Amino acid sequence: MLHPAKLYAQSLMVALVGVSTVHAQLDNPTVQFTDAERADFSRRRTEAIFDLALPWNRPWFLEMRDVENDVRKPLDLETWDLLVEEVHRTRAINPLSNEMLMELGTTEIAVIEAAGRRGLSEEQVRQAVADFIAVRENARLTMSDGEISGEEADFWVARTQTPIEVSYVVLDVREVVDRTMMVPEEKILAQYNAYRHENPDAPGNPYGFAYALPQRVNIQYITFDRESILPSVDMSESQVRSWFEANRHNFTKVEKFEDAAEEITRHARLSEASLRGDRIAQMLHKKMQRPWKSAQVGADNYKIAPDSVKDPQYLQTLAEGLVRLEHVNARAVNTGLIAISDANKLPEIGTAKWKRESGDYLAFRHLIKRVQGIELNYGIRDQLCYAFYEPMPVFATRQDGRTVQWFVACVTEMRNSGDDASLDEVRDRVLYDIQYSEAFGRVGHKLSAFANASVEKGIESAWPGSDLAAMFPRTKVQHPKPFSRLRRVSRQIRRISGQATIAPSLPDIGVSDKFLDELFVFASEIRNRNEADFDSGIHFMHLFELFTEGKWILAEIINPGVVRDVSKEQREEMASELLEARYQTHAAQWFRPENVRNRIVALRQKQSSAGD
Repeated sequence: MLHPAKLYAQSLMVALVGVSTVHAQLDNPTVQFTDAERADFSRRRTEAIFDLALPWNRPWFLEMRDVENDVRKPLDLETWDLLVEEVHRTRAINPLSNEMLMELGTTEIAVIEAAGRRGLSEEQVRQAVADFIAVRENARLTMSDGEISGEEADFWVARTQTPIEVSYVVLDVREVVDRTMMVPEEKILAQYNAYRHENPDAPGNPYGFAYALPQRVNIQYITFDRESILPSVDMSESQVRSWFEANRHNFTKVEKFEDAAEEITRHARLSEASLRGDRIAQMLHKKMQRPWKSAQVGADNYKIAPDSVKDPQYLQTLAEGLVRLEHVNARAVNTGLIAISDANKLPEIGTAKWKRESGDYLAFRHLIKRVQGIELNYGIRDQLCYAFYEPMPVFATRQDGRTVQWFVACVTEMRNSGDDASLDEVRDRVLYDIQYSEAFGRVGHKLSAFANASVEKGIESAWPGSDLAAMFPRTKVQHPKPFSRLRRVSRQIRRISGQATIAPSLPDIGVSDKFLDELFVFASEIRNRNEADFDSGIHFMHLFELFTEGKWILAEIINPGVVRDVSKEQREEMASELLEARYQTHAAQWFRPENVRNRIVALRQKQSSAGD
C-alpha cells in the first residue's frame, strides 16, 4: 500500500532528469561571485518562489498542511541552499514545464511578475522553482517503502477504536493555591535563578516555568467608534424608506414601513454611520500610506520608515485632525511594550479583525506576527508583511452586535525574547509558581492517599464525604459514556478537513493527548490481566499528573473494553493513517537543519574521495 504522495513523486520523477539549474552554475569557476553577491542572489531566488506561494522555508508544508500544531521552526536561507546543493549533487534537474507550474497552483505569468519584482530573469525563477520541486521530491523518495503489516494495523485499530468505560475526578490545583503563604527570600531567589534564562515563548522545561522576557512589541493606533458618528447622521424619510426596501429581508415580520418606522430608522442610521466610518477609516489609512510611497528599501527588503511618521506626535496630530474635520471621537493610543502572546488581551484592539477581499477575517494579533524583525516572520517580505511604523489594514471590532470601532495600527518597535527579566520584574510570578508547586504536591499527596483507600469501594462511592470533596466542593465524579481513543468522523468531513479521526473531549478535561494515551495504555494492561483479577472486587485506578495544566486526575477503569475483530476497511484505513504518520515523521527528520548539514558534509566527502 503506497502513500499518494509517493505515487505522485514517482510519476513526477520520470520527468525530472536532464539539465542542471543556475545554482549549479554558481559553482562554475568561470562565474565569479563575491560572498555578498551570492547571498543576495540566493535571497532573491527564494523570495521569488515565496512570491509564488511556495514555502521554501517550510518545504514540507504542501504535503502536511492538515497537520495541526506543527511547531517546527522554518528553515533559514543557509539550510535551504544546502538542500539545493544536495539535490544537484545527487541527480540532474529538469527545466520547469508549464504543466508543473499548474500542478503547483501557479502560472507562467506569475513567474514573469516574480522575476520582475526580484530583479531576476524568467529563466532564473523557473530554475529556482524546479529546485523547490526537486528538494521536496528528494525528501519523498528517500522515505522507506510504505508497507504496513496487517498485524501492525490491527494493533492500532484495537488501540484507537476499542471503547472503554471510566469514572474520574479532576482536581484543579489553581483553586486551592494559598497566595498568603510566606516564602523565604532564598527560596524565591533559587526559583528565579533556576528558570531566569528560560524563554516563555518556548519553555524548555517540563514545568513551564520561564522568567526571561518574551518577544515584545510596541503598538500605536488611531481609533474611533460608530457612536461618535451617529449624531452627524441625518437621513430623510425617503432615504430611510429606500434603505428599508433594500434591506427588507432583515425585517421579515414587518409588512409595511409604518408598522416599525422608528426601529427601521434606527437601523438605517446605524448602517449609514457604519458606511461613513468605513470611509473615514480608509481615508485615514490612505493618508498614513502617503509618506511611504517615496520611502527607500533597506537591505532586509523592507521600506525604511520616513522621519515624519516616527515623530512621537504623528498619530496624535492625525487623530486631532479627524476630530476637527470629521467630527468623530478619534484617539491616538500607544500600548508600550507588550508580549506578542498577549496581543489578543489588549483592550479594544485585541479582538479586532480585518475583513479581507476574499471574505474571510484575519485577527489583529496574527498580523503583528508579520512585522519586520519578528521571529515568526522569517525575514521574508510578502503582501502581508509590514515595516516598523507602516500602517496595517483597517481593523474593526464589533461587540454585542451594537458597538462598532475602527482601528488603523502600526508596530513601532520590537524587542526579541530571551532577555533576562530582573527579579523585581517577575517577583509576583516567581512567588506564585512556588506557592502553586507547593499546592500541587499537597493535592497530589492527598489524592494518592484517597486512591489507596478507595480500591475496594471505587471512586463514585468513596468521593462523597471525603476530605478532598470538602476541599474541592465544586468537583464532581464524571462518568462519561464509553469512548474510544480516536473518534471516527464522517467521510464528508474527512474529505473536507483531511482528518480521518479526532480525539474525544472529556468533561472537566477537554482534549488531552497525554491523559488519553496514558489512560488507554492502562486499559490495555487491564485487558491483558487474568480474569480472576476482575472477580477480586478490586477497582482499577490510575493517578495522572498534568502539572502545566494545573490538574490532578484520578481515573477508574470500569470496563477496559473488548477488542473486536478488525474489518478489512478498518485495517486499510488504519494502514493509510500509519503510513501518513510515518511519512510526516520522516519529513520532520529530513528537513532538520543539523541532519541537512550532516548529509551534505558526507556527500562532499564521498564525491571528493571519488574524484581523487
